Amino acid sequence: MTMRNIILLTLMLVAMAATAQGNKEDKFYTIREEMESLPETKNWQVKKNHHTLMSGYWFRYILNEKERSIEGFMPEKLRSLLNAFNATEEYASETIYGRENNKDQNDEDRFIKFIRPDSHFQDGVVFGYKLSNNYKYTCLQRYGNEYNRYLIKWWRNSFVDSDGKPFDSIDGYIYEMRGDQWKKYDWLRKKSSDINHKKVSGNSVDTTEYVKTREKLIFLRNHLNANINNAKEVSGVAFLTKELCENLKQATTALQHKKLVDIVTDMRKKAEEPKSKKMFHHAVKLLEKLAMRSFNYKRMKVRGTYHRSYSGDLVKEEYCKDRNEHYEINLNDSNLTDWHLKGVTPSTAPFIKMTLDHNLWSQRYSYKYENGEISFLKSLPQGSVVEVSNGSGGDEWMLFVDSVPVYVNMKTGDIVASDINERFIEYQKRMKVIVGDRSKYAIGEDHSTELILDEEGFDELRKKLKDFNLSTIKANRGNRIAEYIISNEYLGMTFEELHDIMQEPAYRNSSITQNAYSYYKEKARRQPGQTYYDVTLEDNEGNMRSLSEYVGKSKYVVVHFWSPNSWWSRRNMRANKNIADDYDDKDIKVIGIAVIKEKDKDKLKEDWRSYTKSRKMHWTQMVTSFNSDVTEKYGISALPETIIIDAEGKIVAEGLHDNSLKKKVAELLGN
Repeated sequence: MTMRNIILLTLMLVAMAATAQGNKEDKFYTIREEMESLPETKNWQVKKNHHTLMSGYWFRYILNEKERSIEGFMPEKLRSLLNAFNATEEYASETIYGRENNKDQNDEDRFIKFIRPDSHFQDGVVFGYKLSNNYKYTCLQRYGNEYNRYLIKWWRNSFVDSDGKPFDSIDGYIYEMRGDQWKKYDWLRKKSSDINHKKVSGNSVDTTEYVKTREKLIFLRNHLNANINNAKEVSGVAFLTKELCENLKQATTALQHKKLVDIVTDMRKKAEEPKSKKMFHHAVKLLEKLAMRSFNYKRMKVRGTYHRSYSGDLVKEEYCKDRNEHYEINLNDSNLTDWHLKGVTPSTAPFIKMTLDHNLWSQRYSYKYENGEISFLKSLPQGSVVEVSNGSGGDEWMLFVDSVPVYVNMKTGDIVASDINERFIEYQKRMKVIVGDRSKYAIGEDHSTELILDEEGFDELRKKLKDFNLSTIKANRGNRIAEYIISNEYLGMTFEELHDIMQEPAYRNSSITQNAYSYYKEKARRQPGQTYYDVTLEDNEGNMRSLSEYVGKSKYVVVHFWSPNSWWSRRNMRANKNIADDYDDKDIKVIGIAVIKEKDKDKLKEDWRSYTKSRKMHWTQMVTSFNSDVTEKYGISALPETIIIDAEGKIVAEGLHDNSLKKKVAELLGN
């Protein structure tokens, strides 16, 4: 072959490779074009989201009555997006398709997660999804080692709202991830059907054998007392006691166990001969093996919860300050009561999960039942809260522990129990109806709020929920229902609302509402009308800056306390970015103060500095830690928190987030 032919052939191969690369590029640009042309119409709602290394859209298509009746209906625009993905398959270096192309797949517990490594934090997961959902992922390698990845995920959302009207939509998101900085993790989780749950038979609530054993032990104790000076009689009683305990097969509750042990221990104390003492001691050990220890802890230390939520999970905040232990439950104390739960659960639920003291300290156990029949008997602390949920995750109810047996239908919430528990369930039923409406204003998988599409509607729903909680507290002032609501919802309350509630002495003294009372006192330190407290802190360039450098130079200063290793705290950053972008520094000066834990402070500070720069957070950034002067003076224990200071150095507002913060800023500036 001549040199000329070799050169021509080489040029042809290069041209073919370039054409193939061009085909790949064209296909991926088709996805981008489809993505960027998502419509904003009566039926379509679209919201753009952007990060440093990715951009994309959340979308919702609301189905009309005719479309709702068509199984598997898909709007034309979504179909076009999926076709664009399908067209890349032969050119892509990797594709993953879920459910829509393989409806019979059996990968329900397989997860894939994408992690952006520059997030610096453990919760830096950007995408995490079960392979049983609808999604498409495709990846093209370009220019050596750079990637373009596209991911689309969608699901159907169907429910009946609080007015009884059906609501059906197709929700989802589509993202473009650029560069090779992404890590993808793929793993299998153990299926719930394979998990070994503790099996409890219905016979465990039968007290016949326990009563007989107790009466026989009492008889033996009386005989011992009458013959305490006769060594043979004492030895015989010890032997019979040991035999009696060996033959006891029925498990006992903690209270039943305590009564039996008290009888045997009393006999052991009176016996002087070592062999008899040893037999009595052995009998106690046998009883220990049969005791049904409620949640495996003789003493449960109850601490303030790190993650807190309010408004029925409509809005979340994180309780980051490490509080001291505020009360303790001792399972050997006299506040124990035998709690008996009976009822039915759907046959599709593989097990029942019990969570003791859900709001303050959690210890979970799962129990497997057959034929949907529940029968559960344990000795639990009087007045504590137990969350009962089924294995399918759809039905859960909170119940107070008292001496009145509970019969509950897990599916419907129909209940026969004490008056306080029946009223508590009615409260939860109403809450579920109200909270269910959040799907009309925000979209997210598995009913967890991911993105608010309608901020006005969402705010109205939040107000409706808060009003319901406040009216329920008022109607149950001083009792356990009110305490439960306060302990869950206090972070979403205004100072005025908390002030009214805390006039009840019971709430100031109750261990259940101590965190709420502490938060109320802390919130009092930053109320409107008070003079701001000047602080000097390090900024993200390593310089020391003071608040006094900014107060008075602008009409208002917005001070935003946040946690860099908190997903929700970081997500609330959007309102601050919008304000910093939309207003001149002469009108509004935004200052972010990151609050980090003392543990690993140097590393966390470096992570914070890298994070603020990589996310281009151009407004002033400072850093402090909990238990510092600034958090102490402003009473900061829950994050995020915002304070607005005017030019005279007076606090004019606090406790605002997202839409409410933007509204307040516009109101102050007369916009």
